[in-house]
Order: sequence, then structure tokens, then C-alpha cells
Amino acid sequence: MTFDSASEAEVPPDMQGTIKAGLLVQVPVTITASGSYDAMRNFVAGIQNINRIIIPEDVSYTLDKGDDPDRNGVTINCKIWSLLLNNDTEVITAAWLEEMVMYAQQKRVGCVGAKLLYPDDTIQHAGVGFGIGGVAGHLHKYYPASSDGYMGRLNYVQDVYADTAACLLIRKEIYDEVGGLDESYAVAFNDVDFCVRVRQAGYTNVFTPFAQLYHYESKSRGMEDNPEKQKRFQGEVLRFQARWGDLLAAGDPCTNPNFDIQREDFSLKILPLE
Repeated sequence: MTFDSASEAEVPPDMQGTIKAGLLVQVPVTITASGSYDAMRNFVAGIQNINRIIIPEDVSYTLDKGDDPDRNGVTINCKIWSLLLNNDTEVITAAWLEEMVMYAQQKRVGCVGAKLLYPDDTIQHAGVGFGIGGVAGHLHKYYPASSDGYMGRLNYVQDVYADTAACLLIRKEIYDEVGGLDESYAVAFNDVDFCVRVRQAGYTNVFTPFAQLYHYESKSRGMEDNPEKQKRFQGEVLRFQARWGDLLAAGDPCTNPNFDIQREDFSLKILPLE
């Protein structure tokens, strides 16, 4: 994911805090910018006590590609890790990246996702349920941040079918193995499609509640509130269903089949009496 703040003069303040907090891990990284290279370079140059950041002078980059949220973030790549991170995130727990690395380094693990909150301290992401609403949905969405969730699931690390790419860590070798994000999904479901391919390659995706960030969802690209965006969204739904129809029919092994597949809150599926 590449950094883009074409509509802003400088790196967004919430993104500054997120990058600073993440760089405290002190790993050698390359930050690749898209559409705002000078702003990112100036910001990184101003960070004190950070001396292991590599900004290649001959870096090549592409300009903003419109609604793609993966042009509204930053890709931090090193020889081992790929971190996908939106520019509308802000760190809550200082050790968020260490917590994610703790699981991403395990051989069985592919993607690791974080616990993301809306500004009103309700859950935005705590893992993705496969098949919800016909495609996928965020588990525990809108639950209070203080809630334990269904059977305490908001308090412990667990296997999930997928994670949002708003904050996702994966070993670079796996990212390259599955071919990265499919950019034919301009906005929706590119992260879920990516996670499905990671699972198909034999890895397990994980959610950790111990890495927490705020996610100001759609702050950069806006809402799906006009006919053009809605048409694009429906096209991506149909493309996803056509590609993964067999897996959607099989269901999500990380959730109980007795839950209502149209809801994200673990409501039981109520069947009519025979």
C-alpha cells in the first residue's frame, strides 16, 4: 500500500503518530510514497532518534489512483515484513507492531490484523467473517471497545478467515508468494481476496486485540454515496462471488454455522418451525 495525501499539504497528523509509534521498533525499512513523496521525506527526516530509515533518492512512484484506499496509506517493506497501513489510522497501543510481529513470525501464520476502533470507541475491525452479507463482514462491528465480545473473543488472539488491510502485517515472502493485492478490486474486498489467497496457500490468518489503533474509516476516500461508487462496489461484489463462490458456499470454519450470516454481531440464525 502506498502513501497518498494529494489533498493535504503535509502528512496527516494521525498518520504521523502512527508512523512514529511503529518506527520505535527500530527495524530497517523502506517507505515508499505515492503522490506525496516530498511531504513524507520531509516528515521522516524530522523524526529525532530514528536513524535506520532508508529513503532511496531514486525512488520511483505513481500518482494517486483515485478511490483506491491502498493509495491512501503507507507500505513499509523490509526483507522480512510487509505492513499494509491506511493513512486514516492512529495508534492507541504503543507496542502495536511488536504484538503483530509476535504472531506473523510463526510459520503457520499468514496475515495478522489489529483491533481497530472508530473515533467513538466502538469496534471497526476485530477480524473478518467470511460470507457475511454474501461476501464478508467485520466481526463485532459497533460493539463497545470495552466489551468482551462473544465468548470473550475481543480479548484474545484467534484464527480468523481474513483481516482488513487498513492495518495488516505479513511476512514479505508470503506477500510475494501469493502475488500481493489484486488491483482489479479498486476499493472493496481486495484485502479479503488477498487473505483468501493466503489461506489457499496453506497459512492461517490471525486477529490480535493487543494491537489497537483508531481507524477513521473512509476519511480519505469518502463514503459509497453516489451512483458511480455504488456501481463500482456492486461490480466488485459480483467479481468476488464469481471467484470464490465454492468457498463462500462452504462457509467460514472460524465461526459457528448457527450464526446469522447476514449479521456481524454473532446473532443466532432463527429458522422457521417445521
